[in-house]
Amino acid sequence: MGVIGSEDVDSDEGVCPSCGCQESMVDDLMEEVICSDCGLVLENPHFLDDGLNLRWGENPQNTPSKSLGSRIKGSDRTSRRLMKTHDISTRKRKDFMAMVDDLVDGSGEGDRTKDAVKRFLAEANRDLKLSSKRNKLRGTRGMSTADSSDYRRKLLVSSALHVINDDGTENRAPQIALQWDVEFNDLAGAVRMLRRWRELELRKQDGYMPEDPLQRRTRELNYWLTRIRDFLTTVEGVSFEQSNTVLEVARQSLRENGEPVQPGDKWMMGGKFNAVSKRAAMESMIEAMASLGLSSKQAKVLGQMVPVPGMSVFIERCGKRVFSDVDGSGSKPRKGEVD
Repeated sequence: MGVIGSEDVDSDEGVCPSCGCQESMVDDLMEEVICSDCGLVLENPHFLDDGLNLRWGENPQNTPSKSLGSRIKGSDRTSRRLMKTHDISTRKRKDFMAMVDDLVDGSGEGDRTKDAVKRFLAEANRDLKLSSKRNKLRGTRGMSTADSSDYRRKLLVSSALHVINDDGTENRAPQIALQWDVEFNDLAGAVRMLRRWRELELRKQDGYMPEDPLQRRTRELNYWLTRIRDFLTTVEGVSFEQSNTVLEVARQSLRENGEPVQPGDKWMMGGKFNAVSKRAAMESMIEAMASLGLSSKQAKVLGQMVPVPGMSVFIERCGKRVFSDVDGSGSKPRKGEVD
C-alpha cells in the first residue's frame, strides 16, 4: 500500500474533504485511493487526473477536452486495475457524517429527537473532528475496515442519544446501544467525551451557571424513577396500579437512604450515595418489586428493557436473596459468596 504525501500535490488538491488530511494511499486489495487518516475514498485521485479540461491525448502534449479526468488506455493487467481504481474512487460517495445522519434517521426515534442528535453531532464534529478519530475500541476487534467504520457511527449516535437524554429529551438510548451491540466501555468513553465538550460549550455562554448538584440529583432520580415505572407497566403480569405502588415504595426507600427525591430534601451519605442516579433508581425499583411480591423473572425482564451497567449482577446475586421468599428463586450461595 503506497503513501502519497502532500509535497506531491498542489495546496488545494489531495486534501481530504472529510478530515483535511493531505496524505492518501493506494489500497491494492480494494483497488481504492483512500485518505491515510480517516479512510475516506477520495473522489478524484490526483495521480490519475490531470485536471479540468485536460486529458492524456495520443500526441505527446496534453490537448483540450470537455471530459473530466484521465483516460486510461490499454488492455494489460496494470491498465485494467488502474481503470477499475479510477472508476471506484471517482464514484460519488457520502462522507462519514452524512452516513451518521442516515443512521440517525433509521434509529426509530421521533423527529424532534433525531433533529437534536444531528445538530449535536454536527456541532461536536466541528470542534472534535469526530469523523477522523481512530482511537482503539473494544467493539472493533477483528472487524473489517467497513464494519469498523459502521460500528464507530453507531457508537457516536448511541452516545449522543445518551447525552441529550440527560437534558430530558426522552429516547431509547440504552435499547439502541444494546440492539447495535455497542460495547459498554466504548459507549462510556464516547459519552464522557461528548459530555466534556458540551460542558465546555455551555461555559462559553454569557450568564452560564452550572446546575446545583442537589437539584441535579433530585431531577435525575425522579426522571429515572418515572421512566422505569413506565417500562414496568409493559411487563407481563404487572398492572399500572402495581407499577405506581412500586414507584412510591422506591421513592420512600431512596429518601430513607438519604437521597433527595422531593424538593427540600437533603442529600445525605446513604447506601445509594456513590451510585449514579439511574442505577440508584433501578436498584430501589427492584427492591420495591420484591417487597410487594413481584417475581424475579419480572425484575429480569425490566432489567433487559432498561439496561443499567452492572444491574444484571445485582439482580442475579442480590436479587436472588430479596426475591427468595417470594417465588422460591433463591439458591444456596456459591463457593466464595457470603450468605
